[in-house]
Amino acid sequence: MVVHAGHQTMKAAASTDEMFSAIDKAMDKIEIQVKKYKERFTDHHATESVDLGEMTTLMGPEIKFSVVKDVPLKPMNKEEAVIEMEKLGFNFWLYMEKGSRQLQVVFKRLDSTYGLLQPVKK
Repeated sequence: MVVHAGHQTMKAAASTDEMFSAIDKAMDKIEIQVKKYKERFTDHHATESVDLGEMTTLMGPEIKFSVVKDVPLKPMNKEEAVIEMEKLGFNFWLYMEKGSRQLQVVFKRLDSTYGLLQPVKK
């Protein structure tokens, strides 16, 4: 008896006085080969699981948020966004650009100029 499983070929032979008995014995031998193949396959292709607790230890201390604010997202241009940012005393401001209706971020740089983050599709 020959069984093809993926890239593996398993062979078994058995003989008895009865045909069905011989088939059962050959199937038992094939079953043993399939179990061995499966064990070898899972051992070689096993992925190492990482505990999330260990992962945070490896990455350093847990990140904690002291404040979470809900802000209304209203369309404005970059100049209006800078005015809003300065009025609230923030270092950056997320806003929706009027023309493109795209989310953008204005931020204050250390040299007292402003920067603008615009998402692009790659």
